[in-house]
Amino acid sequence: MRGEGEDAITAADIEASAAAGGDAALDRVVDTAMSGRVKEADASWMRARSGGASGVGLVRTIQRRIDLLSELKSGGPEAAMRLGAPRFGPAADTFKQQATLWHDRALDQARQAAFEAERQMKRAGAAPAELLGGDLLLKLALRAEAMSSRR
Repeated sequence: MRGEGEDAITAADIEASAAAGGDAALDRVVDTAMSGRVKEADASWMRARSGGASGVGLVRTIQRRIDLLSELKSGGPEAAMRLGAPRFGPAADTFKQQATLWHDRALDQARQAAFEAERQMKRAGAAPAELLGGDLLLKLALRAEAMSSRR
């Protein structure tokens, strides 16, 4: 965070503002998990939760990322861009890296795990949603880490 008299905005300032936005911070959380950065994904999820993010929002963000990656693989970059995939900068670079990491079968398994987490949330109610979302996040992060280490 900025000190008194400092005019420069830092990455920490931006991240703190994003965490205050709750579910808006979840794209960064999912980025870290789908890239296999397990510890960073866990820490980002804890920050997002403290900022008001929900387990339901997390699972929906994961499902959206899986859909974007699948669309990129099946319909090409233009199709994924039409659905909202990042176009430029570090976010686009991370997305492209995830697309090479997550093969079709792994994406299908991730999609099934996300649907199962959503089903359990609907059955159990809001109380365990953060736990179910966090569990899914860590499973996917560990899977991505394992796939990354095989490359």
